[in-house]
Amino acid sequence: MALGAGFAGQGHSEAFRYHGVEIAGMASRTKDVVERVAREMEIPYAGDDWQKALDDVAPDIVLVGTPGGAHYEPVMAAIERGCHVFCDKPITTSAEKAKDMYLAAELKG
Repeated sequence: MALGAGFAGQGHSEAFRYHGVEIAGMASRTKDVVERVAREMEIPYAGDDWQKALDDVAPDIVLVGTPGGAHYEPVMAAIERGCHVFCDKPITTSAEKAKDMYLAAELKG
């Protein structure tokens, strides 16, 4: 599942597809944009609520390509749900938040 329908979200989705990963869904803030991009990329699920999308799709891997300051919450939510996470840079806005992400991932294995 890709979070972000812009350049990063599309690029990460294509890169993972190239390596055999099925992209089951995409979420982004703008409904008409995510629906168009998902249709063009033949991604079956499109939504503008990333939390609902994580629940609806229940992905194994979450590709986070949201704007840089908006990574922390989706990464932590994906980790909490037991997903593997690929996060675009910058991973977060502070060392404290980066450490929180690391520790959460370690606890989930």
